[in-house]
Order: sequence, then C-alpha cells, then structure tokens
Amino acid sequence: MTHDLDAFDRELKKRLDDMHPSARQHFLRHVVYEQIIASIPPDFAFLQGGAGVRYQLKFGAQTKDVDMLIREEVAAKANLLSMNSDDRKRYLVGHTRKLIDARPPDYCVLRVVDARHFDDVRVNELAAQLVLQAEVGSHKLQHTVELDFGVQTHPVTVTQIRGHDLLSFAGLENPDISVLGPEELAAIKICVYLEHHHQPERFRPQDIAHAAALISNCSFDKGIFAKAMAFNAIDRNIVHKLSFPLPKPNLPHSRSLWQFEELAKQCKISTDINITMKVLSKAYNAVHAQAYKLGLELQ
Repeated sequence: MTHDLDAFDRELKKRLDDMHPSARQHFLRHVVYEQIIASIPPDFAFLQGGAGVRYQLKFGAQTKDVDMLIREEVAAKANLLSMNSDDRKRYLVGHTRKLIDARPPDYCVLRVVDARHFDDVRVNELAAQLVLQAEVGSHKLQHTVELDFGVQTHPVTVTQIRGHDLLSFAGLENPDISVLGPEELAAIKICVYLEHHHQPERFRPQDIAHAAALISNCSFDKGIFAKAMAFNAIDRNIVHKLSFPLPKPNLPHSRSLWQFEELAKQCKISTDINITMKVLSKAYNAVHAQAYKLGLELQ
C-alpha cells in the first residue's frame, strides 16, 4: 500500500508507461468514474446508464458521463420534483460536494465546477447535470466529466456489483456498487428508442447496442423485464407503443450506422445492425404484450 502522493505517482507512472498513449486518458477517465461512483452512497442513488451497463457486463462502450438514479424516498424528502431548476441544481451541487468531501483522503481529487439543467428533458430523467474536474495523483484529466442525476419514480430491481478497483495498487478498494439490474437498464434503452423512433434525428446508437449487449450476456427474468418495460413506458407516455412489435431503426444518415458499428465492437455484439435488431426483437417480442397489459393496468 502506498502512503504518499509521490509513491502513488511512481506506481501510477509504471502502469501508464505500459499503456498505449491513447489508452492512458481512457484508464484515468475510468479511475475517475469509479471514484465518483464510490462517492455516491447507495442510500442516496443507484448507478444506471452506460456506466451501469459497463459494470453489469464488465465491458462495454466508452461512456461520456456517469448516470445516477436518486432514490424515490430521498427525492421526496428533499422535494426535488417540485423544486425549480435553479434550486434543484443548488441542492444537488451542495449535496454532491458534501459526499465528495466525506470521502477518505486519497489520490483522486474531484471538484464540482458547474451544473446544468435541460428544460426539454423530464425532471425525473435528468434533474441536473453536474460537471466535474478531476486529478489522479499529479495527472489532471484532460476533459471534464459529467455526473447526471435522474429521480426514481417507480419500483426497480438493483444488484450489488464489485467495483473494478482500478486503484487497488494504492490500497484503494471501492465498496460494492448498487446498479440497476440488466432488465431495468435494457428497458430504459428500449423505451428511449421507442419514444423517439419517429424522430430519426434523435436516433441514439448506444440504446440499441447497450440493450442488445445486456440481452446477449445476462440472464433475463421475463417478469422483471416486462414490469420494467411497463413502468418506463408509463414515464414516457408510450404505453400504446408496447402493443406493436419492435420497429426497425430509422437512421438519419450513414454516420449513425458507423457510430453503431463502433459501439457494437466495444460491446462485443454483431456490427450488423440487422442481426442486432433480431436479437433485440426476440427478447422484446417475448414480453411486450405482457408489458402492454401491465402498463394499461398501472396507468
């Protein structure tokens, strides 16, 4: 175990020197992701989004942010959903800074430097986006990192997953991570795809790639999957779309196909979008009628 910054930097330099230059910032970025996630206790929020997919699969596409889902009871106590955007940002910045400051002294320095809110996104989906700067030892991350907070609005299944412990060489081990189950993560991705399918300019290749990777590598409980589909469809007011088979992608331009192929390689699934859609459709078609019926009952 290292006990000072100089010793830590020497050990870190050894690891970085063994990496290809393009991989060094990638490694440092994931160190920062892991330290941010470790700063947010499970009694406050769960991990979701692309970072959640990475932890469920132990691999996955590079993500540009960390997505957390604030527990429903925490949001209710703070009255988050009723706050105006400025008050909500102030609350989340202040609380996150307290959580970061409460971490034991280590070799990753995190600073919240900005906060944003997007009025065209539902509050429960994105309550606020925090922007952080980070340093790992004497290495400053070249780009800022975004920490997005959504708000839980329905029951979810959560699993405990061991952190990657990328700083274990310095004696730093992270607690187990509370992350949404694979059915929950896939349901979110599919419902985003369904909601914006008629708007090709809003096509997100990561939704298809992530959902297909989860379906291909995780054991799905059909009941949990159907329930997650129903609740997410209710949140997005698209329950009626669950009565139909999964539509084919409506790509806005050839670049979207290239983006999908790159993500598919990282997610270790077929780069042929037609094959991937068959995988997705098979899982979706097995539960969409049940999800539709449940969605009607729960509305």
